[in-house]
Amino acid sequence: MTEWARTRASEQLTSPYLLAAGRIDVDALIRDMMPAAEAPRAFERLSSGEEPLMTVALDWTA
Repeated sequence: MTEWARTRASEQLTSPYLLAAGRIDVDALIRDMMPAAEAPRAFERLSSGEEPLMTVALDWTA
């Protein structure tokens, strides 16, 4: 995939319209949810490279 195509795909996936229209299953994209207080640990996990592509959502209500 070219850099242009990767950028365009990223723009499409993050489009608020697609999210609002329910055309993207956000739950399928999130691998883990952690309390916001554990954000430093989440960033350590993300930057370690030990796990495959990963998305962590921070729960600000916890």
